[in-house]
Amino acid sequence: MGKLIYKGVKIALVCLMCLVLLIFGIFMFKKLVLKQTTPVIFGYSIYIVESGSMEPEMYIGDLILVKKRKADYYEEGMVITFKTELDSIPTTHKIIERDGDIITTRGTNKETNTTNDEPFHVDNVLGEVVGVWNGFAKSMTFIGSPVGICLFLGGLFGIFGIFYLLDKVILKEERKTDK
Repeated sequence: MGKLIYKGVKIALVCLMCLVLLIFGIFMFKKLVLKQTTPVIFGYSIYIVESGSMEPEMYIGDLILVKKRKADYYEEGMVITFKTELDSIPTTHKIIERDGDIITTRGTNKETNTTNDEPFHVDNVLGEVVGVWNGFAKSMTFIGSPVGICLFLGGLFGIFGIFYLLDKVILKEERKTDK
């Protein structure tokens, strides 16, 4: 029974690693070969928050996951990412008003956002924010540090080492039962 559970966990982890590598490969292909500024994978794209206009919901350096929806989906209260002709980078704000195909937004930071943004057409919406990784920039800074690199690599080697040792134990048990 233990061998069966072990093999199931091992297969699940290998499949998960393959899925992560596949998504990463698609992302890199779209970014490097197709020259897309923000690749969209399975309808999702990722952005890094670059201003404090949405604090305390989102802080500078947070990673946001954005899902493209149909134009009639967006409504008041949703947090969306959009880019107008006047913007050089996308903006993430909350919808304050929707009048037909015209959307008005505003950041949630009460100190810096006292007026609504200029209204824009719904076609400028890149998608709804469906996920936020708070502290993403701090995580990446840590992983890029010498201690973070050591812990990351040590964790990988540890995982592979555990599977290697478990393989040895299971193979040894199988040899004993075969005799």
